[in-house]
Amino acid sequence: MNKKSTHFFSILNKLQRSCPFLQGFTYNELDQFIQLAKPKPFQQGEVVFTQGNRHNSSFYLILTGSVEIFLEDENHKKEKVLTHLLPGDLFGELSLILDEPRTASASAESDTVLIEVSDRLFLYNVELRVKVWQNIS
Repeated sequence: MNKKSTHFFSILNKLQRSCPFLQGFTYNELDQFIQLAKPKPFQQGEVVFTQGNRHNSSFYLILTGSVEIFLEDENHKKEKVLTHLLPGDLFGELSLILDEPRTASASAESDTVLIEVSDRLFLYNVELRVKVWQNIS
């Protein structure tokens, strides 16, 4: 592991204790996850995805910061805040599981680092895919 991966692994290892999504991962599975997932920084107010979007086939795990999930009106303005998420929380998985457009929008409430988990994770490693689906459900 390089220095960046080691730091990423250290953060994930700490989150593993409180995040149901990562519980039960072995060291090797966590290492494989790190190789396939990628940390993605967002600035405060930056949109992660928008309601109705069909083209984003990823879900996200919050490493640092916070994310707001909200509904938009017909003019794409924030209409109703659904929830506020913190480190260790997972979001966006419903769209990936159902293969349907996003049902809500998400934006960073503060400077935030997310782990983006794209559908390619599931293409390359069947065992890891099974573990991820078990932990999500």
